[in-house]
Amino acid sequence: MHPTTGPLRPLHIVCTLYTSVAKVIVQLEKQMYGVSPAFIFSRYGKGFGISDFSAALKEAASLGYEGYQGEVFHEERLGEWSTGGARAVHDVATSLGMTMTQFVAHFMLKYFSRPEHLDAETGKDSLRRVVEIAKTSDWTEVLTVPMAALEVDWNTVSGPNWYADVRKRLHEKLAGFLHIVVDAGLRMAVEILPYSVMGGMAGFQEVCRVLDSPDFGINLDTGHAWVSGEIVPLLPFLLQDRIFGVHLSDNDGTLNKSLAPGRGTIDWVPLLDNLASAGYTGSLDIEIACEANEVIEAYREGKAYLESCLEQCRFYQHTRVTKQQQST
Repeated sequence: MHPTTGPLRPLHIVCTLYTSVAKVIVQLEKQMYGVSPAFIFSRYGKGFGISDFSAALKEAASLGYEGYQGEVFHEERLGEWSTGGARAVHDVATSLGMTMTQFVAHFMLKYFSRPEHLDAETGKDSLRRVVEIAKTSDWTEVLTVPMAALEVDWNTVSGPNWYADVRKRLHEKLAGFLHIVVDAGLRMAVEILPYSVMGGMAGFQEVCRVLDSPDFGINLDTGHAWVSGEIVPLLPFLLQDRIFGVHLSDNDGTLNKSLAPGRGTIDWVPLLDNLASAGYTGSLDIEIACEANEVIEAYREGKAYLESCLEQCRFYQHTRVTKQQQST
C-alpha cells in the first residue's frame, strides 16, 4: 500500500506486554519531514544545477529533514538531469538517508497558462522527457505538474460556450498527460496556483470525476489554497486519498507568499490533525521561499513549529502509533 494513501493504522494503547510467547512493544512512529524545491531555489537561485541541488540536500539533512522533492525548474536544465544528474542527486540523497517524495516539473506550468496552450499535444514531448528522469528507478512514484495563473486575452472570447470549451480542452490535455505518466508506472499530481485554469479545489474535484483514475491526485500547497480563499483545514476531508504530497507554507490569505508555517494565519493544528484523519501518512514537506541567507533558520523554524503543532493533534497521535513484536 502506498505510504501516503494507505488505510489508517489501527489505534493501539501505548504499552509493553510481557507474555511467555512474546514481548509486544507499541511505540510512536517517526514522522518524516521533507523540503520542497523552494529550499534549493531560495538557497541557490532558480537556475540551480545538479551540484547546487546536492549541496542543498546536505544542508537539509543537517537540519533533520529526511525527504526532498526533485525538480526541473527551467526546461533547459532537462539535459543535465537526463545525462547523469538524476543519478548523482539520488546517490547523494541515499548517502544522507533521504527519500524523494515527488518529482516536480515546474516549467510545465506554462502549458496551462493560456487557453491557447491547452491543445492536447502541446507539452507532451517535454513531459515524456521528465517522465524518463522520474522513472529512472524507484526513487519516487509521483510526478507533479504545476498549473500557472490563467492569462486571457478577453477580446478573443467567442461567446457563451467559450468557457465550456476551455474546460473540455483542459480535461483532454490532462487525460493525455495522465496516460503518459501512468504508462511509465508513475502517478500524476497537479499543483494548483491561484487563479489557474483548474478553478480551485472545486475544479479539481470536477476533473477527478471526469478522469476517473486513482492515479490522478494533488500536491496540496497550503499557501496557494489559503490565498485562493479555500478553508485549508477542511481540504483533507474534501481531497482525502487524492493528496499525493504536500507543500506546507503559510501566508496571510491575501499575498501569495510561501512563509514558514506559523508565520501566517493558517490554523495548523486542525489542518495536520485532519490530514491524519483523512488518511495521509506521508512526508510533511515544507515550502518556504526566502532570501538565501535566511533559508537555514527559516526551515529550522518551520520544522520546529510543525513538530510543536503535532504534539497538540489528538487524532494524529493516535494514527501514528504502531505495534512491533519482539520474540522473547
